[in-house]
Parts: sequence; C-alpha cells; structure tokens
Amino acid sequence: MTRTQEPATDGVLTDVERRHLLRRLAFAAIPALEEAVSGLSADDALSVLVRAARDTPHPEGPEAARGVWRNRGLRFAGVSDEDFEAMLDRLAPGVRAAVDDVRRWWLAELLTSPAPLRENLVLFLHGVFGSNTGSVDAPHALHGRNALLRRRCLGTVPDLLAALVVDPAMMIQIGMDGHRRLRVSDRAAKLVLDHWTVGEGAYEPRDLEELSRSLTGWRLAAPEGSGPAREIARRAPLAARRTGLVPAFRAADFDDGPKTILGRTNRFDARSAVRWLAAQEATARRFGRLLLAHLGVEDRGGAVETRLAAVYRATGGSIEALLREVVRSEAFWSEASRWALIKSPVHLAAGACRQLDKHRVLFTELGRGLRAFTSHLRRAGQLDRVLLLTFSDFGRLVTENRTRGTEHGDAGVLFVAGGGVRAGLLGEPADLGKVTRGGLDATVDFRDIYADVLQRWLGVDPAPILGTAVGSFPVVNA
Repeated sequence: MTRTQEPATDGVLTDVERRHLLRRLAFAAIPALEEAVSGLSADDALSVLVRAARDTPHPEGPEAARGVWRNRGLRFAGVSDEDFEAMLDRLAPGVRAAVDDVRRWWLAELLTSPAPLRENLVLFLHGVFGSNTGSVDAPHALHGRNALLRRRCLGTVPDLLAALVVDPAMMIQIGMDGHRRLRVSDRAAKLVLDHWTVGEGAYEPRDLEELSRSLTGWRLAAPEGSGPAREIARRAPLAARRTGLVPAFRAADFDDGPKTILGRTNRFDARSAVRWLAAQEATARRFGRLLLAHLGVEDRGGAVETRLAAVYRATGGSIEALLREVVRSEAFWSEASRWALIKSPVHLAAGACRQLDKHRVLFTELGRGLRAFTSHLRRAGQLDRVLLLTFSDFGRLVTENRTRGTEHGDAGVLFVAGGGVRAGLLGEPADLGKVTRGGLDATVDFRDIYADVLQRWLGVDPAPILGTAVGSFPVVNA
C-alpha cells in the first residue's frame, strides 16, 4: 500500500485523500469543507463531519407537511361510487403537488445543508429501507419519515428499526396499519425480514409467520378529539378510512402469545421483534455490505464486511462506529474505490451542485424563466400550440477521470415542455450497474422522440427524415 491508499488514523490527510473522503461522505470536496478538515487525520476529519451532523439544527419542514394531516379522501357512508371517484379525481392534483413539495424540499436539503454527512446518511437509509412515495401519498407522513431518519442516522440500527416499525409512513408502506391478530398477513413481516434486517434466505417460513403475529395491534388514527363527525363507509379501501397519522396500539388486536423467531421464544411485539432481528449476524453483515456499496468501497474478498460485522456486534449497531471503521479500512483508500465508483444519480447530482454552487442559482433562473415563458403562453391562450424541446448531442460518463471531472458520454437527458406534452419523467432510468466504456446506456433512442414529435405534433411522416427503422416514443399527448 502507498501512503495515499492507507492513511494512518493519526496522520494528516494529503490533498488527494482529503478530497476523496469529502466526496464519499459529504457529496463533494467544496472549498469550505476542505478548509474545515485541512491538516487533520482521517478520524479527526470524520469527527468534523459528525459534529456538524449532530449539532446543526434540524431544518423546518416543507409547508405542505406542516400542521395536522387531514384525509380529504375519506369515503363516508352513503356516498356513491361515482361521487367518490369524482372526489378523488378533484383531489389528485393537490395531493401530487404536496408530495412534490416534500421531494423538492429534501432535494434542497441535499444540495445546501451545512450537514452534508447527515443528508448522505439519510439518503443511504432511504435506500436501505426501500422508502418510496408510490404507496404513501400523505406529505406529512413522507416528511415525518425523512425527519426520523435524520434524527437517528448516527444512532444504532436497533433503535432506528424500533422507531421505524411504528412510523406512519412505514406502517402504510409495509401494510401494518390495521394489522390485526384475527386477520394476519405476512406482507409486512416479509418486507421487514427481506429489506430491513436479515435478508432473503436467512429465515424459515415459521419465522415469517411468527413475526407476522408480532406486528399486529397497530393502526393509524386521528389525534384525540379530531376525528370526522360523519360515519365512514365500512367497506371503503383502507386509504379512504384512514382518519389520521397518529400510531395507536390496540391490545385487543394484538396477538400477545409466545412467538419463536430465529431460535428465540418470547412474547414479541413489533419493537422487540425488530430489535431481535437487528441483533442477528445476517443483519450486521447486510447493513455493513450496503454501507460499503453506498460509499463506493470495493471490498474484494469481504474482509471489510467481516470487520464491520464485528464492530456492529461490539457497539450494538452504532452507525457512527461503522462509518469510522470504513474510513480506517485499506479498501476505502484503494485505487479501485477511489476511481471505480459509480455514484447514484442523487449522489452525483448533489455532489455536482455542491461542487459548483452556481448550479443552484442557474437552476433557479432556468426554472423561473421556463415558468414565466409557459405562464405567458397560458395567459395568451397559446400554450397548447407551442412545444419546446431541448437535447444535447452528448451526455457525461459516470466515472471520474483523474482530474476529478467526467468525460463526454453517449446517454443524456431530453427536455420537452408545452401544453400538449406528457408530464413527468418518461422512460426507464439508466442502469447504474451496467456501464459501457464508463458511461450509461441510453434507454430511449432520441430519434424515437423526434419521430413522435414529427408525426403527432408537426404532422409529417418521420420515415423520410429519420429512416424507416426508427420507432416512436410518445411524448406528445394523443
């Protein structure tokens, strides 16, 4: 090993090592952070980042998640199917806007928070526990889960799991809301086993059944005294009967009998069951393995994973202790880890924007300009007659070169705006595990988009222009 591959914990980091540490743990080696850790060892530099994560005040939540959540999509007794569906259609745009507000709020935190290690760990934990907005459309619950991960990101894994298992967003996501002893489903238990703790193949069907019984008894309710005055339809879907987001335990719905999970018999409830699962060797190894992958550490042979499992056991699953062990490892500083990392899209975007703070200003200017442009067209009654399309002739590679930049790549993004286009992100995300010559493979041929615009917007045959072999990717509303 050379000096740049394995810095001593009490040795001063070189410029290269310091930037490597900051890019992995804090998204980017911006000048302010470089100055803060200049002249320090790896351990001391990590301590600077940890102190910022612990001491920086937690941000105020987005406006959409303030106050008490009230379910405007309740189905009351006597409401017809047609009226109920019409009500949901009216509510849908507002719900999507509120969820988008939470997403934008967190993106701003990722890009600008003075505690970047904390946001990086929140990003990591979101990935570990399979967090998504597809099954949870309550902005208060989504932000609450995000805030919980932020509070617990440097604590212990058992404490984090015990809090998560009764977190409103997670209860909705894994199906624990209304999980009763007389109506037990194994869905929640399987998600906890497969994605939160020991992983697939590390348990028996009997463990799944017993954990399912442990997770009974919880439901989400309105704050005391604030429930709806009208009767709710009993046969309505659960989402249309959910009156609030306050976790409430009902002993009558809990299976309080003895359960045997992974060899231990106890009267497990939800919290004690996940704590027992968190204490397993398989959980320790899985968590350490996922942390190494998130930080881009090449652990050939699994030696670091084994050491992380030992640290996990010795510290009760301390996330800070695991981070320190990663930074002390040879693998973290190896050439393979320093240059072969394929960052997640969010990590890459956060790092780029932090590295070039101008992007925040530029993106704001771009957004305001586009909004002003489209608003003017809408007021003039011309928005449905205009289509704006931008496309660059090159993308970027995902691997860094030796000057800390990236080379031109084949795949990129294409932007379409107007009153007659399909909204949202279209196409399949690029596979970060499939890289060709350092770059991502395009999932949509840009000529297919051109073909759709030519045919359905401009009303001309695309074949003579683009060739007969070109397909069509719909970006224009039918």
